[in-house]
Amino acid sequence: MQLENRRSGLFLHEQEVHMCRQAVATVLEVAMPPEDSEQLITEVISEMEATQ
Repeated sequence: MQLENRRSGLFLHEQEVHMCRQAVATVLEVAMPPEDSEQLITEVISEMEATQ
């Protein structure tokens, strides 16, 4: 796999790609649905604003 940005490039070997795929799979398993995330963020903002 080759990654590029404005300043540099990077080659990842298959083992590194596999580790990245595993990490993404783990995040997807534990992540909240977008609607729940939005609600949680809204609640935290409201609580923070109430304490100021």
